[in-house]
Amino acid sequence: GAGAISRGKISVDDQIRLLGYTGSSTSLLRSVNNALPIVFGANPRAQERLQVPLQQMTDAVQSFTQHIEQLVRTDTRLGTDPQANRELAAAFSDQATGAINQVMGFAAAIRPVLNDILQQRADGRRREIWTQVIENGVVLGVIFYLFISFYRVVMASVSGMDRFARQLAEGDLTALLTDSAQDELGHAATAFN
Repeated sequence: GAGAISRGKISVDDQIRLLGYTGSSTSLLRSVNNALPIVFGANPRAQERLQVPLQQMTDAVQSFTQHIEQLVRTDTRLGTDPQANRELAAAFSDQATGAINQVMGFAAAIRPVLNDILQQRADGRRREIWTQVIENGVVLGVIFYLFISFYRVVMASVSGMDRFARQLAEGDLTALLTDSAQDELGHAATAFN
């Protein structure tokens, strides 16, 4: 754009490229403005933080695209005066630089907002993981307790049967198997008696 202006002539190819840029820029701005409420809809604070940089970017890019459209379609200042063409090219370049700086400013503004949102999500996920670890620990603790309790009851019954079997092996036929459990081992102990 600035090169064509400084030459004093905007060719048809230059016009097509510049108008293509304006169309792309307008479409991109529309997409960004439509996407932000969707992306940050659940986070009004993020939308609020991005409102000013978004508006500044939108204004700068729209102003620049309008300038391009005016230049391509209606500006008759291009001509044989090289100084006037250089001044117009410098103004065009300054406006393009301003628009690019605003786009970069918006990118710089969105980066910490996205970092904050990602950090919040990571912290939330970390809390979920710790909650699951604690819940799983409690479940494993209960299972371990039940296993130990079952093991102790069974081992008490088996120990009693072992003592009874040794007494019988030593010839003590008066030995009694005492097991107060109400399970299958307790029933077996009662049957031996």
